Amino acid sequence: MKLLNIVIVMGLLSVFIVSADYEISSYKKLHDKSMECREKVDSFSFIFESFRRTCEGQGFSSFNEWQKVCRTMWKLDYIGWARADSFMEVEESEKGTLFYGTWVGPAGNGEVYCRMKE
Repeated sequence: MKLLNIVIVMGLLSVFIVSADYEISSYKKLHDKSMECREKVDSFSFIFESFRRTCEGQGFSSFNEWQKVCRTMWKLDYIGWARADSFMEVEESEKGTLFYGTWVGPAGNGEVYCRMKE
């Protein structure tokens, strides 16, 4: 009778361990995926908002500084900016000159436009 109890307990314990291992590995995959998404959102938000703030004169002192800091901070493969009228037709506006920023990195690619008052 005691041998039967030990076999039943060992069987239940084995099922519990296998289930716990599956749940832990599922949790780890979910956590890794959420951290990947969080990094992507953080990088896009920072790069986008810092470009816009630089246009408004509140962020970096220049787009070149924005470019250097973002490339280093987010380990970007490419980041660049230009006046939009240098590569596309842009209507003149009283709101200012249209600028364009773009980046390619591990978290993905992005683009941003803003107008800078002169």
